[in-house]
Amino acid sequence: MAQVASGFESLITIDNTKVDATLTNYPIMVKLTSGNFDFTKVRTDGFDIAFYDNSDTLLAFETEYFDKPTSSGVFHVKIPSVSSTVDTTFKMKYGNGNAVDLSNKTGVWDSNFVMVLHMGASLLDSTANGNNGTNYGSMVVDGLNGKARSFDGNNDYINCGNGSTLSLLDKLNISVISSISDNANLRCAVVDKWWDGSNRAYYLWGTNLDSVRMGISKTGGIASVEGDSPSSIYAKNTQFSMVLNWDKSIDSGAVDLYKNGDFSYKYGNSQLNMQSNNSNLSIGRYEGGDDYFLNGIVDEVRISNISRSDAWILADDYNLRLNSLLAIGV
Repeated sequence: MAQVASGFESLITIDNTKVDATLTNYPIMVKLTSGNFDFTKVRTDGFDIAFYDNSDTLLAFETEYFDKPTSSGVFHVKIPSVSSTVDTTFKMKYGNGNAVDLSNKTGVWDSNFVMVLHMGASLLDSTANGNNGTNYGSMVVDGLNGKARSFDGNNDYINCGNGSTLSLLDKLNISVISSISDNANLRCAVVDKWWDGSNRAYYLWGTNLDSVRMGISKTGGIASVEGDSPSSIYAKNTQFSMVLNWDKSIDSGAVDLYKNGDFSYKYGNSQLNMQSNNSNLSIGRYEGGDDYFLNGIVDEVRISNISRSDAWILADDYNLRLNSLLAIGV
């Protein structure tokens, strides 16, 4: 931490050893705690916190959560380029009592993101697409990063509607940070846009804690894939990251599953082709004739209209689940 004319400045360093390839326009999460930040130096509303590159150019950032009394804050900052060979650095400035809020949440998420829900008090989509969530029973709880949503396994879910940006995709990435509290429910839905009476789209959900299912529609039926995830990764009440990656034009349209940042399972089928689908996208609810509901917590849901690289997926896991991708100078 350095004192500057308008307050204070801290250098944030991204560890290049946890980045396998250059990342472009990467939204990095900055998590502030009493261990890495002096909350006595900032205003109660946190509006004096802003992020800059090394040339002092303002970076697009989103304030997900800030609470000075509990010494906690979560921000997302768009980094134009993250190197895999040298550490990438940027600045956090704060402590200016006359500052105004400079956040720009929609500027953080590149045009390939179609929905980003942080699953806290607000269920507003952080992208410009307006795929907002409507709550049906889920409760706000303390999460891995800021706040999260807890689902009771009975009838709680979040309805994200059927916006055009969520349908008829040729490429797809679903990224989730979640935990499951009860394995009695064989279908612990996390993200589901599956069935509207005639066509199927996509889904991602856990089964019995020790496996995960994912799907993309195919001609004549659903391509349901069960991963071989060990129970230690999907242990009860333990946060895990789960990613579905699909590109219709690559590798025979294979669907890839990642768990905790690492590739886990591949399902290839040349018939894979997302069907026109009028169903709503749900979080915490599986709709396949019968309804099944998640008993657990969801901390983050991101959906993109491209498949993300292995390096991107691994960096997300270090950043969002392990909180070890960056270090804040104190």
